[in-house]
Amino acid sequence: MLRATILSVACVFVLSLCTTASGVMVVFDNASGEFVWNRAWDGAPPPEPNYLDPMLPPSQSGAATGRAIRLWYYGPDSSTEIVALPFGVEADIRIATDEPYIFEPDPFLQPKEIEPAHVFDPGQLVGAGGETWSDRAHFLWQTVSGFNPLLGEDAYIGVRVMIDSQPHYGWIHLIWDEVQDNTPGYAPVAWAYETEAGVPILVPEPGSVGLVVLVCAGLIARRRA
Repeated sequence: MLRATILSVACVFVLSLCTTASGVMVVFDNASGEFVWNRAWDGAPPPEPNYLDPMLPPSQSGAATGRAIRLWYYGPDSSTEIVALPFGVEADIRIATDEPYIFEPDPFLQPKEIEPAHVFDPGQLVGAGGETWSDRAHFLWQTVSGFNPLLGEDAYIGVRVMIDSQPHYGWIHLIWDEVQDNTPGYAPVAWAYETEAGVPILVPEPGSVGLVVLVCAGLIARRRA
């Protein structure tokens, strides 16, 4: 079950459009768990929904698109990890990552180089420059002692989608869900993207997502009046 604190952060909404000086930010809420990001297992057909498109609402089918990413569970050896992989070599989406480093999970497994997704702090901008964009990012690591989250229990990761050769930035809000697919893993509770090409997108402060939604709704209502 997703933590109640996270549910209270994301105000109940399906789609919010907020016009700002920088453009339009589109925010999708998935606190109810409508979209379940299933894992694809190495050597087995991927389940549906498996692909998350950050430009579509939680009602999306999970079908593969050039701007969607999937969770891939590597195995069958005891040293496994979950990574986000865009669909196809020419995928239009990339994930912000940290510098690779050698991860030593425990004495029973060989060390391995991993490239974790970069976690953005509240108030930071995704797309402001200096990011490293990759076609994959490690999220967690499984060892003989259990599953180990690499991003903490509450994380915003950044994505970049290319449309007509122009970058559009977004974020995905992940929380550590101890019962996802009956095993620990990350669940997406919200995601957002900026409609204006080349404009960075702001990572919200804790507890402010619902407020942003209400403000945006007020702006839209005022324009329609």
